[in-house]
Amino acid sequence: MLPLTTIQRLPIRLRLSLWFALFLSVIVVGLGAFLLGSLENNLQGEIDEARHALIVAAAAGALGCLIGGWWLTGRALQPVAEVSRIARRIRATGQFDQHIAEPPADDELRELTVTFNEMLMGLNEMVARQRQFLADASHELRGPLTVIRGNLNLLTYDLPEEERAEALVDAVEAVERMASLISNLLFLAEVDAREIVDRQPVALDEVVLEVWQRAKQLDGGSHDVVLGENDPALILGDRDRLVQMLWGLVENALRYTAPGGRVATSLRVQGTGVELVVSDTGCGISSDHLPHVFDRFYRVDRARTPERGSTGLGLTIVKQTAEAHGGEVRVRSTPGEGSVFTVALPMGPPAS
Repeated sequence: MLPLTTIQRLPIRLRLSLWFALFLSVIVVGLGAFLLGSLENNLQGEIDEARHALIVAAAAGALGCLIGGWWLTGRALQPVAEVSRIARRIRATGQFDQHIAEPPADDELRELTVTFNEMLMGLNEMVARQRQFLADASHELRGPLTVIRGNLNLLTYDLPEEERAEALVDAVEAVERMASLISNLLFLAEVDAREIVDRQPVALDEVVLEVWQRAKQLDGGSHDVVLGENDPALILGDRDRLVQMLWGLVENALRYTAPGGRVATSLRVQGTGVELVVSDTGCGISSDHLPHVFDRFYRVDRARTPERGSTGLGLTIVKQTAEAHGGEVRVRSTPGEGSVFTVALPMGPPAS
């Protein structure tokens, strides 16, 4: 007999085959012993021959069981072998767009295969997002870096004081835009790592009032900044992130609404949740571009290209913040008439 530790080091197919053969051999030998015992009194002279025949039959049965067990376990464990093969291929190529054929039987191996395929799909999507994100981020950072480098080079020449001051202003604005972009990128990295929300009770109506007051002050009367319904509402979330989310919507509405236009904010309790609505009478968004407005660095068209100071991540942060709080954001828009952004969030526990 092989030691137990030696058997444990054997491949799983060989181990299963050995146990299968041993099991059937024990059954054969036990059955033979029982039959020999019952015939011992009457057939004493034929016992030796029967014993030899039984030994041969047991050996042949064990060998057959070993071969059959090897074949059966090979077919049964084929999905596991395929998982190992795909994993080695991924390690060698770095490509996650692989797929394993699902076995027909609804058993544990099928569940393993389905889970592995879902994991590969998720990893492939994550890698694709990271690659696109890095490409977009490098493109966005290249702009302000070019402005800074160009203006610093200008400062090395003997320029009039007015032109030197203008070059410095442009460089400082580019630095500020880059700092804002990096801050937003770090924020999105926290969202992807699920580290965004510090859940505490937040009076969302106070957040709405605070953002509305800030918007009126900074806008300076260029737009009609309106506060509509503002129902008292308590939710669980991160107050600073919620302020940033709402400010992103209001700032976006002010940026793409012509002077004299209207920007309205409201908060309504709807059953077990709340709806935060920011509407404007701006240029609107066409139906072709509407599904992509929350994508990172997405540019709709020249009419809505972000002006200086914008990072192209504002609406992405709005969407990620809403989802991190268990909610969602929706948008309706008509070109030439304006847009309506609605953030739906779940309510928190009632105030004590």
